[in-house]
Amino acid sequence: MEPETSSTLNMASVRGEPSSLGPGVGLATPGASGGADGVLSPQARTFAALNDKGLDRGRREFWLLFISSLYGGAYIAFGALMYARTVWEYNALVAALIFPAGLAFVITTGSDLLTSNMLYGLLPLVSGDARRSHSQKLQNLGRLLGISLLGNMIASVFVAMLAVTFEVVAAEDVIRLAVNKTSMTGATVFVKAVGANWLVNLAVYQASLVDNMGTKIILLWLPIAAFVSMKLEHSVANLTFLPAGYFAGAPLTISQILLSNLLPCLLGNFVGACVFAAQWHLKVRRPHVHKV
Repeated sequence: MEPETSSTLNMASVRGEPSSLGPGVGLATPGASGGADGVLSPQARTFAALNDKGLDRGRREFWLLFISSLYGGAYIAFGALMYARTVWEYNALVAALIFPAGLAFVITTGSDLLTSNMLYGLLPLVSGDARRSHSQKLQNLGRLLGISLLGNMIASVFVAMLAVTFEVVAAEDVIRLAVNKTSMTGATVFVKAVGANWLVNLAVYQASLVDNMGTKIILLWLPIAAFVSMKLEHSVANLTFLPAGYFAGAPLTISQILLSNLLPCLLGNFVGACVFAAQWHLKVRRPHVHKV
């Protein structure tokens, strides 16, 4: 396919669609992002596709987004519970290799997950995509994150309650996890959360590079296993670990859970998605949006 001009290419035109970025906005194709003929690399096309996916992701009907987020929260909860069952009984490496099943469930079903929605919602903002105004993109981001957080939280807490009530996990295991996670300083949680969502969204990006479902799962497995083995902090997983410990009798209050872990974790996850997953990769791996 020939580029629209010698130096610019529209995200939609990469996929053979009519230009929809709006007047005056194109994509430069510097060396790292495309070939000498101006054709975008697979990595660049993937970021363009993720950008398009995030453009209106928060504008879906409330109940569709909410129910999809309930599923996303439940799937991550299943991965978290598998981790809780194995991390003390076997070892941390086995647990790290099992935990990514949760994200595999999310990706293969197309469910909504707060931490990956951070990437989807941020990409149109940092790319300067002209198909929506700045205020529309902010509204899309806020609605997307708010509803996905609500759905993920309700499902995660509900699954955690059932798991403790019906002894899916041992009480002492989830109590130990919850106490460990609330014993760190807020700064430690924040930094670990930045790293966690950098790797989570690397997993989302890598899975988006290919169409084959088996290859997708392999590509997303590696970054998730890495973040779990390093004991980084993921807010949606912690929405299962911490309530499970609380329901099992951990000596924690709700304010401790929020202030010692969940709030700095949410903030760190957002920074990881914004700075390292969206902003940095967009500049290095994807053509730069600019005025033409």
